[in-house]
Amino acid sequence: MTAEAGQFVALGDLHLSRLIYSGLPNMVGDGEFALKQFADYCIASEIRDAIFLGDNLDARFSPPDVLHVFFEHVGRMLSAGTSIHVLQGQHCRHMTIPIPLIADGLWTGDAKLNSAHERCMSLGGISVYGLDWTPKTNLREAIERVSPEAEVFCGHQLIRQVLNIGKEEDEDSCWDLDLGWLPDSIKLALMADWHGRPQEGEFGELRWVYTGSATLRSISEPVKKSFVRVFREEDSLAIERIPLKTRPYYYSDIMCADELERWLDGVVDIATQGREEALQNGIPEVVASPLFAVRYNVTIPGGYDKINTRV
Repeated sequence: MTAEAGQFVALGDLHLSRLIYSGLPNMVGDGEFALKQFADYCIASEIRDAIFLGDNLDARFSPPDVLHVFFEHVGRMLSAGTSIHVLQGQHCRHMTIPIPLIADGLWTGDAKLNSAHERCMSLGGISVYGLDWTPKTNLREAIERVSPEAEVFCGHQLIRQVLNIGKEEDEDSCWDLDLGWLPDSIKLALMADWHGRPQEGEFGELRWVYTGSATLRSISEPVKKSFVRVFREEDSLAIERIPLKTRPYYYSDIMCADELERWLDGVVDIATQGREEALQNGIPEVVASPLFAVRYNVTIPGGYDKINTRV
C-alpha cells in the first residue's frame, strides 16, 4: 500500500506494560505486540500522520524496559517518515509535570513526538483538534477553546451521552464530556479512555468513535482489538478499524460439576490447538499462550482449585 492523501491513523489506550494483568505473571508481551503491529502498518502503508490518543503507557513511572519498547517502535515510525502526535491520558500522567511529558522534543535529531494537547493540526490534510484528559471542573472551558476550523476532535475523556451514568441535570453525578459542547464544525469525535461497549455511534450530525484498548484490560471489554484509520471519502470523513492480532482467548460458563469435568477433560487440547493456530497466524511465541476466562458456580465442590490448577 502506498501513501494516500487525506488520512491518518489513531491508536488509543495501549497501556504498554510488561503484563496483560498484574495477577497473571505468565501473560507478557501483548502490549509490545500491539505496538509493533501499529508501527508495521504505518511503515508498510507509508502513513504520514499518526496520533496516540492517551494511556500509551500503563504507569506514571514505567520501568526502563517498557520505555525502551515504546521508543524502539516509535523510533521506527519516525525514521520511516511518520509524524507522531501524542495525547498522554491519565495512566502515564505525572500530576506535577505538565501534560506534554513525553512529547515536544523528547527525541534526538530532527524527528520528535508532538504534543496534540490543545492544538489544531493538519493530519493528512484533515483538520484535527486534540485535547488531553482534563479535570471535569476545567473541561467546559477547555472545550470552548476548540478551534472552529477543526473537523475532527481527538480526546481522552468519558462521554456522558455514551455512558449515561448519573442524572443529566446533576452536574456532579454525570460523566465528563457533553458532545453538545463541541463546535458545529466537528464531524467526528475520535476518543480514548473507554474500553467497553458501545464503541461508536451518533449524536445529531456528529459521529463519535472510541478506539477501545489496544490490549485486553478486562474480560468485560470487547476481546477483538483494533486501531482506527480516518480518511476522506468524497465530501465526508470515514473510518476503518484495522484489526490487531491478539492472544487466543476462550470464555466458558460452568454451572455444574458435570460441566466442570467435561471442561477439565478438554481444556488442554483446546489450549494446545489455540497455541498452534496462533503461531501459524504470526503471533509471537510469548503471546501465543491462550487466556482462559471462566465463570463458574461457586457451589461446585473444589471448583476454583480444579480450574486454577488445570490452566
